[in-house]
Amino acid sequence: MVILGLSNLDNSSAVILGDGDILAACEEERFTRKKHEKSFPINSICNCLKIAGIEISDVDNVAIGWIPYSGIAHRVISSLILTVRQQSWKRKASKGIGYFQTIKEQLLAGRILESNFGGKRLPVHYVNHHLAHASCACFLSPFEKAAYITLDGTGEYQTSTMGTYLNGHLQRLYQNKYPDSLGHLYSVFTSFLGFTPNSGEGKVMGLAAYGNPTYARKIANLIDFDKRSYHFILSPKYFDYSSSLLREFPPKFLDLFGDPRIPGEELNDRHRNIAASVQSVVEDIVIRMTDFLHKKTRLDNICLSGGVALNCVMNAKIKEKTSFENIYVPSAPSDAGVSLGAALYLFHKFNGHRPDIKNLAPLWGPEYEDQYKSFLLSKHVKFSIAPNPEQRAAELLSRGKIIGWFTGRMEFGPRALGSRSIIAPPFPEKMKEIINKRVKFRENFRPFAPIILKEDAPGWFETYNHSPNMSFAFRVGEEFRKKIPAVTHVDGRARLQTVDERMNPGLFHMLLHYKKLTGIPVLLNTSFNRKGEPIVCDLNDAWNCFRNSEIDYLFIDKYLIDHANL
Repeated sequence: MVILGLSNLDNSSAVILGDGDILAACEEERFTRKKHEKSFPINSICNCLKIAGIEISDVDNVAIGWIPYSGIAHRVISSLILTVRQQSWKRKASKGIGYFQTIKEQLLAGRILESNFGGKRLPVHYVNHHLAHASCACFLSPFEKAAYITLDGTGEYQTSTMGTYLNGHLQRLYQNKYPDSLGHLYSVFTSFLGFTPNSGEGKVMGLAAYGNPTYARKIANLIDFDKRSYHFILSPKYFDYSSSLLREFPPKFLDLFGDPRIPGEELNDRHRNIAASVQSVVEDIVIRMTDFLHKKTRLDNICLSGGVALNCVMNAKIKEKTSFENIYVPSAPSDAGVSLGAALYLFHKFNGHRPDIKNLAPLWGPEYEDQYKSFLLSKHVKFSIAPNPEQRAAELLSRGKIIGWFTGRMEFGPRALGSRSIIAPPFPEKMKEIINKRVKFRENFRPFAPIILKEDAPGWFETYNHSPNMSFAFRVGEEFRKKIPAVTHVDGRARLQTVDERMNPGLFHMLLHYKKLTGIPVLLNTSFNRKGEPIVCDLNDAWNCFRNSEIDYLFIDKYLIDHANL
């Protein structure tokens, strides 16, 4: 059975599932070069079919991670109530137009596929959005039994769910409904702090480490929390998500928190403290929810998904402060992952057993191996051949160089995991400033991630959970912080990626060679892109990023280009 999974939400994507295995997965933004692309994922579908080596006629079923006719009444009624209370008719109407356009595309998905690709009208199956999130995490996890929590802005009408995953069966136990959303809460403050909502939440998380949660009580006082059902209610007098998208905020909100930061304005202590406060409040609520779920289920494992699960500091604190022993977060917990989750759920529904995924490393995108040499020849650039590129890269890194690393199939999810990466030594401390300023061209407070050999991670980090998808920001051991200052954030944490040979042999051997040369099993890894751009996809993207930044060397697999030769 071949299943085409689709998402046309904040991160449009497509997935091909063949007999329960992931054959291809792509995000639309990588092809349109527009971050968080929302359009129907035509480019992703084309590339997934090409990667899988099939035609649209080979697809048996289509799965979409949203039920377009579910929850409309709840959303409309809730929005009308909020509109009357907040007097935000124009803003709600504008947002509603986009919402119904998305629903229209989902309802007409079969026709859209037929008009673009021809062939038969494919049967389309709609999967509840949060169920797709849960399926993405649970079916990809190594667990047979686990609790799960999904948290995002909103699905059809749910904003969070809690439940269990037992031998392939998912059961929802609790839920929160729109408009009460931790994802929207965080996005309101993202906009207030001058960043782009539904995109800049990671910046707020990074900024939070520089502040103190002096506003946490004020924020918490605006949220009612029911300890019996673990339902949270945001005060509508203070929080208006739709208005915040336009950087407009209720008067009562401004009375409490002051004037919003203008984008580009210099950050001050108030901004840093507000970021720390909203981070603290969200952590506290999620940890209380997680504790409650553990007491109810008595399970050792938990899976997290939804856009809020990209908050790696929160994820680490769940590990540190709750009784769950193991945590799993997929590489694409945000809306990009619901295409995969919907396909996985549909496979289970039709076949009655867990999908048989052979390649769990989320390197499911396109590769361009047959174009490497011809591309470089077309650029008339001097290049050399590195017979052992991992060893050569380690040698350059041990000399303090910054490299672009382009090889194999592209990652699925928002984080570069070693196929489309910029890699640098984890010291000296100024390496962080150099890359932020000269390579990424982004804010100087933004942290970088360490990649570390899996077997060395428990000694270097105070708390440990296997983190192949860069999902947790654990504390670096006190004795190691001076050795890797460029990847240790101001709060002593680092968002680690643990690397083993089976999942990523190239990255594993690079780290192994670097460890032999320096005694340190850690390197700095950041996404191969510049500020405001998606991660590079093809050779042209990588070339443009390399040429227009101060990356010292570019590896295109075994082909090595020195920036000095450009």
